Amino acid sequence: MFVGLSRSVYIINSTSIIIMKKVIAFGLAFMPFLASAQLSGGVQDLSSAFSFTNSLLSSITVLLFAAAFVFFLYGVFQFVRSAGDEEARKSGRDHIIYGVIGLAVMASVYGLVNFLTGSAALTQTSVTIPSLPTIPN
Repeated sequence: MFVGLSRSVYIINSTSIIIMKKVIAFGLAFMPFLASAQLSGGVQDLSSAFSFTNSLLSSITVLLFAAAFVFFLYGVFQFVRSAGDEEARKSGRDHIIYGVIGLAVMASVYGLVNFLTGSAALTQTSVTIPSLPTIPN
């Protein structure tokens, strides 16, 4: 028997279960990225590290766009489904608005980043590391 411990230590509330489910879902969603992180020859130079990071960020960007679109569609479905309930319609309308705002912000940032990298000529993948100067004897 444990003396001094309250019974609330052993109680798992519903919030912790929801958080645990989200962590598991997040881990399963990003499992392919973790599996592809082990490259065949490993990251040999800075160029391959940049290229791997670029492909990883491109995949994450597509997933975020898809998530915002699904959030928007969920709001539309909720708005149409709850024709009589005003509070549920308001929740659906809020989901629609947040989904559109999320898509607009992501598209704007994506366009701005592409414009800046294109105008600054940052599309080169080869990086030359300068050598150290030699001191003459």
